[in-house]
Amino acid sequence: MINAGRGIPCALAFIAGCSLAGQATETDRIFNAGLQKAFQNHEQTLEKQRPPLRFISGTTVETCREYLAKTETEAVAEGVDNRTVSGEYLVCDSVAALNQGKKTGGIQYSPESYGKQLMARLDLRTFSSSLGPRVTDEQYTLADLALDAVDHSRFQVVFDSKNWHFALEVVASRDLNGNGRDDWLLWLVDEAKAGNYRDYEVLVAYDVGSSGPIQVEPFSP
Repeated sequence: MINAGRGIPCALAFIAGCSLAGQATETDRIFNAGLQKAFQNHEQTLEKQRPPLRFISGTTVETCREYLAKTETEAVAEGVDNRTVSGEYLVCDSVAALNQGKKTGGIQYSPESYGKQLMARLDLRTFSSSLGPRVTDEQYTLADLALDAVDHSRFQVVFDSKNWHFALEVVASRDLNGNGRDDWLLWLVDEAKAGNYRDYEVLVAYDVGSSGPIQVEPFSP
């Protein structure tokens, strides 16, 4: 959770309504322009100076390289300000995921609207979010919940109400589990517009071309 009174960085294009005008083409099946640039400039991304992020031992990191090494053995510390900073490091996990994945060969699963697929098929029971209390075993997709303020675009689904902003963006497609099928890398933002709740996550949806619900889990380097 992070303090709503602080400015929320626009390093991730979808956070807090920041512009998506820089949306990438589908080069390398990376759909988000910021992530595409970070991936293409891998060494610069690893060494770029970022705001200090604290781990539970009290140790802080300031680069993706330090962050990825530290997350192998230790969790990021809780705390309002520290959760704010953690949003700056989602790109680190994302680049790591893309490096361990493979470009999917053959026929690729490329729906006309990834956001529409998320709205209709994403199983909200498979990850923690502020929408959890609304979900049941019968109603577990955004379409099922019939929220008034839900909309989707090609790569994104957004629930944006007076009090809340929830967004999921498909930022890339890779074979992340080595079975030759498309998997999606997603960015989650889940934030109260008034209050302290904030959550930013890198999620993975495996074998998305299969029929049935899309299940996701947090990415683990």
